[in-house]
Amino acid sequence: MKLESNGILIGLRPFNERDAIARVFSRGYGVLVGVMRGAVVAKKNRPLLGQVGQMSWNARLDSQLGTFHWE
Repeated sequence: MKLESNGILIGLRPFNERDAIARVFSRGYGVLVGVMRGAVVAKKNRPLLGQVGQMSWNARLDSQLGTFHWE
């Protein structure tokens, strides 16, 4: 399952050394939760709370914890 929309980053907490669990509010899908790869170590392009951007969420099933790609 793949969802694409504009969204606002409303939560970000560390998951392991590099990744983070992100909560994104999107216009078409509501609040989505997923893993954002490399979000903790990215110093130059670190996602900030309240940031608006284009996001895509991928998971094999809609009940699984998906992966975010943020632009």
